[in-house]
Amino acid sequence: MEHRVELISDPLTDPLTDRRADRRSASAGKGIAVAREIARYTVLTLMSVAALYPVLWLVSTAFKSQAEYAQNPMAPPHSINFSNFGAVLADDKIIGYLVNSLIVVGVAVPLVTSTAVLAGYSIARLWRRGGAVLLLIFLFSELVPLAIVSIPLLLTVKQIGINNGLVRLIFVYSVLMMGFAVLLSWAFFRSIPEELREAARLEGCSEFGVFRRIMMPLARSPITLIAVITFITLWNELFLAVVLLDSGNDRTLPLGLTELKGRYVTNWPKVAAALLLSALPTLVLYGLFQGKIAKQFSRSTTRE
Repeated sequence: MEHRVELISDPLTDPLTDRRADRRSASAGKGIAVAREIARYTVLTLMSVAALYPVLWLVSTAFKSQAEYAQNPMAPPHSINFSNFGAVLADDKIIGYLVNSLIVVGVAVPLVTSTAVLAGYSIARLWRRGGAVLLLIFLFSELVPLAIVSIPLLLTVKQIGINNGLVRLIFVYSVLMMGFAVLLSWAFFRSIPEELREAARLEGCSEFGVFRRIMMPLARSPITLIAVITFITLWNELFLAVVLLDSGNDRTLPLGLTELKGRYVTNWPKVAAALLLSALPTLVLYGLFQGKIAKQFSRSTTRE
């Protein structure tokens, strides 16, 4: 007589059940991960469209005629039209404003960069106790809103006797950017090992020799970062130019472009072309030095 033995598997201890449960959990985890990636890229795409749409609209408007813009401001241009750029470049006032901006920025950027590098190195390596006080002063200057100090700055430069508008801007712009530049320079020189400086001193280098031969070559990335950010900030600065400039001949490019907006009628394609031309130097400068800027930011993040 045959006896049959039936094996009844326990679902709590069966390996096959465990494998099926693991597969279900793994597939559920993959589904959640895919959903997260889809949501992430959807948000990034929407943010990119929101950021790029004004730029695309500006470029589209710059290549339209006034009649085409009045017919449909949001539609793309029917044909590429460079007449707006020609009208901007043929305007003597705009060219004069461009020259004023080049003079102001061309003097202020080297002045801020060189002074900030020297001050940052001195505070980080030479002036121990007094340097901390100066560093707090520069830090406090970055915390004060610009609107609060604009009128005192105007009264100060007038009391000093600075009557030329461009010289006023150079003086005030240099003071405005000095706090940020010194803090960045101090942070970099502070990160360099002190043994490197001591070894150079033992080899017979003077303090200025250490700075010129060792520190300056190492500081190329922060120097580039200071110069580029200072240029971009001062090139687009408008508020202080409105407060400090008295004469219309001393206007910088951002302030001069406000004249293109008429009281009743505004040639928006010409305004768009002028805005694109004014943004071109900053785009070119950032495109040339974006590698060094990203490298310096990555170094700062790694040290932190």
